[in-house]
Amino acid sequence: MPKTDDFWDQSRDEWAAINQVDLTDNDLFKWQEVVLRELQEITNKEGTQSEVSRATREAQLSTLIATHKDIPIKVRRSIVVSLLDDMFSFGPLQSLWNDSKISDMQVFVPTDNRETQIITYSSAAGRRVYDGAGFRDYGHVMTWLNRHLAQFGQHYDAAKVSMDAVFPNGERMHVITGVSGYSTFRRDANGEMSYHFVPCVIITMRRFTNAFTLGDLTARSPSLAAVPQFSDLREVKKSYTRKTLYTQYDGRSLDPATIDYLKIIVQMAKNHVISGGTGCHDADAPILMFDGSTKRAADVQLGDQLMGSDSTPRTVVDLHRGVDRMVRVIPNKGEPFVVNEGHVLSLKTTPKEVGDTRKTRSITIAEYRGQHKKFKHLHKLWRTDIEFASKNLLIEPYFLGLLLGDGSIGNHRVAMCSPDPEIIQRVYDEARIRGLHVRVNGYGTSRDYYICSDVKGEYHKNNLIYDLKALGLYGTHAGDKFIPTIYKTASRQQRLELLAGLLDTDGSWGGGGYDYITKSEQLATDIQFLSRSLGFSTSISKCNKGFTRSDGTKFVGQYFRLCVSGNCEQIPCKVARKKGTVRQQKKDVLVTGFTLEDVGYGNYYGWELDGDHLYLDGQFIVHHNSGKSSLANALTAEIPDGTLLIVLEEAPELQPQNTDHAIRIVQREGVFDLSDAMKATLRMYPDRIFIAELRDTLAYTFLRAIQSGHSGSSTTVHANSCRDAIDVVINFAANHESHPPRDMVRDILFRQVHTLIHAEAVKKPDGIARMIDEVVQLLPNQTLHTVAQYHQVGINEDGTVAGYFEFNGPTDAFIQEMFDAGIEIPKSWGWTV
Repeated sequence: MPKTDDFWDQSRDEWAAINQVDLTDNDLFKWQEVVLRELQEITNKEGTQSEVSRATREAQLSTLIATHKDIPIKVRRSIVVSLLDDMFSFGPLQSLWNDSKISDMQVFVPTDNRETQIITYSSAAGRRVYDGAGFRDYGHVMTWLNRHLAQFGQHYDAAKVSMDAVFPNGERMHVITGVSGYSTFRRDANGEMSYHFVPCVIITMRRFTNAFTLGDLTARSPSLAAVPQFSDLREVKKSYTRKTLYTQYDGRSLDPATIDYLKIIVQMAKNHVISGGTGCHDADAPILMFDGSTKRAADVQLGDQLMGSDSTPRTVVDLHRGVDRMVRVIPNKGEPFVVNEGHVLSLKTTPKEVGDTRKTRSITIAEYRGQHKKFKHLHKLWRTDIEFASKNLLIEPYFLGLLLGDGSIGNHRVAMCSPDPEIIQRVYDEARIRGLHVRVNGYGTSRDYYICSDVKGEYHKNNLIYDLKALGLYGTHAGDKFIPTIYKTASRQQRLELLAGLLDTDGSWGGGGYDYITKSEQLATDIQFLSRSLGFSTSISKCNKGFTRSDGTKFVGQYFRLCVSGNCEQIPCKVARKKGTVRQQKKDVLVTGFTLEDVGYGNYYGWELDGDHLYLDGQFIVHHNSGKSSLANALTAEIPDGTLLIVLEEAPELQPQNTDHAIRIVQREGVFDLSDAMKATLRMYPDRIFIAELRDTLAYTFLRAIQSGHSGSSTTVHANSCRDAIDVVINFAANHESHPPRDMVRDILFRQVHTLIHAEAVKKPDGIARMIDEVVQLLPNQTLHTVAQYHQVGINEDGTVAGYFEFNGPTDAFIQEMFDAGIEIPKSWGWTV
């Protein structure tokens, strides 16, 4: 074996050629893998019990790498050293660990090897990004992690999610994986900048730096006989004249003066809380998706498209989860549904005169309860019809409706039983169009009309059977028939034709609406969806129907009755006695009164949407979404670069606009909750913390965290005003298992939280939007200073709000803090400086 020093001696010409090679980290990783595989063959022969020194491994690696002429000489030594560090110390982190000035480091290794790996470290100079080579890939970090955890008798376990290891000298390593990730903005395939959440393993290592001595802390300047003069310093005490600024509301969520104030508190790292009503459903509430399907509220995900009130998509840009007082809303017409007290109802007013347009009003459940009886009588829930694109359908919709109503589908045949000449003619027309023929069995009004192939016995050449099979209907019976999805989401005219075919068979016209009875519960549900999507009022009830058999025995079974009402003359029925007439009733079937019923505390599920924020539930009732997170997202853009922001969420919701080191920890149901996430977060030594939704005992943990540092942290809370938000936070925190006194909690809140911001829903010409209703500054003496406030003075003709913003500005003490930090009074405040 050659001597190490001789091995590294190379000619000057060789070095000159090698130094011209342009290398990447991927090149180094590739060569490391090659050498490691060859070393593995040696270690396999050594056996598992043998202990090998670093010097022996170095000699083995040096010999192996010398055989690879394709590996540039200038990197061979670094490859050997990196592999040795990997085996005997901290691998890619060893160079950072050797620097006594570095106090901690964080490693973010994506589970997807195509994503970017990030390593940051902290010292007295601040937080920096390491530009050296990191781990080769996710597999490498798992191997490295398990080797170090093994020293403490541990092994990586994905079910644990969070693990701690303490080195003999007290230094620590903390690991979070499976629920974490970092945020990044990057260009998509269309060249647009878009937000991405990158799942990754997060490893935090905390080490001891060289301790300060009293000598290090002692001033080196000579003593002075008098107070020193600093004539060249900037004057920080400035005079200014306050004035209250009024700005007319023009449909925007904020006035310029308040925007500048919020930017300043984020830049100055002031803790703040955003409150607002969060409109949400219970877990099982059916929500209508843009493709016509329905989804449980608990299953709605970020990026999903919900059906908007104007038949266009509303994209989910944020999710909300929590516990709140829940209320059952009981429509006079329709099925009850459960929402939380902060849910925003979209209501339509009763017109004063016939022909007047109904105006829309948005109001929370809590606010609605405080209204007088007349208001409740005049404001009602509303439904709307929807439009879908025309579809290429295998079977003409009207004829499919006939088959679903009175057709026999299966047993190698398709037959219709009806005494109505209009339907009989339609059977013959369909057979002719398809090149088939009709065979009649029976007598009088009890005739069956079979649609058959022209070739006797060859039922399999019946193209109608083929189409029914393709739709999944062939072989269904009276009790399990259904409407295929493509027909429920066809164009309006196609859906009207389908409904007409159904009503011409098992429906009956009663002068004010249709009555329809079916044995199939699924078909009843599908007809209700179909009818409501067209703007008709439709209800389902169970009933018992029976008949006497030929042998004299009686049969009684459960059936489903549908009542369809509205402008039924629009339905193109062909059977004369079943054609609807123009509605004489003045009441609008698309609006309905309702009552409320408390159901206690429960879990809620909500979201924030783009566009006008209006969406439909499974019974086509219009709802309004939540909106606090839009403001939280916007404020993250003001966080200074290089700030380590930790985001705690139940699901990936927030979209931090600051791209530097926005780290996310997401709850995993039954494994890792936000309380665990908060403990893990504090071990990562973040600069700032954001909790997506503050509730339960997590409130006290948050207050204690900002009491001990992490200035500039923020959270959102469900409340109806700034003052309500204070009570909510105190109540949550006081219920912590340590039972902190309420007075102590209140004192921490007022001393540590600088600003409270309340967002409220308002009506705009193009829909509903969130706006800032009030901004208050919390003072240590437990009083509130109103920085800005919105005043509503009335309602415009189009139903939108009329009002103005009032900006008073922060306290004089905060203005002095701004001057000390080198921040001037913004021009938008209109003050004289």
